[in-house]
Amino acid sequence: MNHALIPARPPPCTKKLADSGITRVVVGIKDPSLQVSGIDILKKKGIEVKSGLLKKECRKLVKDFLKYRSQKKPYVTVKTAMSLDGKIATRSNNSRWISSPASRDYTMRLRGESDAIMVGATTARIDNPLLTYRLEKPHARDPVRVILDGNLSVSTDLDIIKKGTLIIAARESGGEKEKILKDKGVKIIKLPSERGKVNPADILSALYRENIMSLLIEGGSSAIGTFLDGGETDSIVFIYAPILIGGNKAPGVYGRKGIKNLEDKINISNINIFKIGEDIVVEGDII
Repeated sequence: MNHALIPARPPPCTKKLADSGITRVVVGIKDPSLQVSGIDILKKKGIEVKSGLLKKECRKLVKDFLKYRSQKKPYVTVKTAMSLDGKIATRSNNSRWISSPASRDYTMRLRGESDAIMVGATTARIDNPLLTYRLEKPHARDPVRVILDGNLSVSTDLDIIKKGTLIIAARESGGEKEKILKDKGVKIIKLPSERGKVNPADILSALYRENIMSLLIEGGSSAIGTFLDGGETDSIVFIYAPILIGGNKAPGVYGRKGIKNLEDKINISNINIFKIGEDIVVEGDII
C-alpha cells in the first residue's frame, strides 16, 4: 500500500526505504488521496518500483483505510448473531447466548481488528455489555466504545459508562445526566437530529474526527437499521445459530424503516459462507 508519506501510526517510511539501500520495492495499490506519491520519490532515488501486484487482494486488506482517506468516514461493518429465523433475542429480550463460544471468540477477533464498536442505547441498557476485547491471543487493544443514544436515555450505572466511552446524542439532549456522564469520563458528541434521531452520515463524520477508521456495529436492531436505512454500511457479518426463536415481538436484525419495495432492496456481494462449530457465518459487502 502506497501510503508511506502519511504522518500517522506508524510514522511514514518512504525516507527510510529510500535511504536503506533497498533496490526493488513492490507496491500493491497506490493511496488515492496522496498528491505526492511515495513511488515517485523512490524512483527518483533509483529504486525499481513495481505496482499493481495483487491489487484486488490489497484493496480488501486496507478497505477501511481507503474509505477513511477518500470519504473521510470510517468503514462500517454490521455484525450480529441470530437464530435461523432471523431473531436476535427472544420476546423478553433475552439474547445470552444465541451463538456458540467459538463464534463469540470470532467476534472478539473482529473487535480486535476494529477501531470502535457501537451499540444502541436499548442494547446497552438490556445487555449491559463491556464492549472490550477479551482474548489472550492474538494481542489487541480494546476498541473505542460508542453508544448511539439520541436522547441520553442510557443509565449512568452501566459497566460501559466510564472513561474512554463515546456517546452520540442529539444536540437538544442534556440536563443533569449529561453532567454525571461527563464526570465519569464519558465523552458526549452532540449532533443535529430530527425528532431525536441523528443522521448516520453525521455520526460517521464525527467518528472520523475522532480518528476512528473502522466501526463495528453489534446491535441492536434500531442501531443497525439506522445505518442500513441511511446507506452508511459497508459490510455484514451475520452469525446464524441452529435454533428457532419465533414470535412477533421477538426483535429481528433490521429495525427502523426497512425496505418498502423490493426494487429498493439492499444487495450483498462477495459473499463468504463458512461454519464455526454448528454456527453458520455469512459475510459480504453491501453494494
